[in-house]
Amino acid sequence: MSKELPFIPGLRLISFLLLSVLLLSMPFVVRADTITGTVKDPSGGVVPGARIEITGDGISQPIIFTTDESGKFAAMDLKPGQYSVRVTKDGFEPLVSAVELHGTFDLQLKLVIAEQITSVTVSEKSLAFANSDSAYRQLRGIGFGDTFVARTTNSTWMSETSELKTGTLTFLAPSTES
Repeated sequence: MSKELPFIPGLRLISFLLLSVLLLSMPFVVRADTITGTVKDPSGGVVPGARIEITGDGISQPIIFTTDESGKFAAMDLKPGQYSVRVTKDGFEPLVSAVELHGTFDLQLKLVIAEQITSVTVSEKSLAFANSDSAYRQLRGIGFGDTFVARTTNSTWMSETSELKTGTLTFLAPSTES
């Protein structure tokens, strides 16, 4: 035999109020925003191992990590706000992108190849090695050909830039041997 509980007027109302208070006292679900992205080179190839640094609203120190083997990254659990995403990788120019974050933001970042400058400076002659090159010794009897005075000029060929500073340029005389 089962016993029935006695009917208490307002029990449903009291149950509803207790359940409402319980639900309202529970912490709210916190929404976290996310910045995701892919880092690529100028040809569209992915760039694994690129350093990602995120700074901005709500974070006291930069968030730093690297892209995976697919060139992808994800920064989760961020608060809405303004962020700066800085990407660096050897051989590429640094790239900075501003993000106004509200929800999920997906960045497609394309790096630019860094400009390479090569410079050779000879400060003085070394007498220990003067005329020691066998090719030089063979050529020294040929004599000099035309001499030209050059003014500073820049030349670009196949994405390489050369700079010729003011000076004298002398060529060897053409060989008379056949």
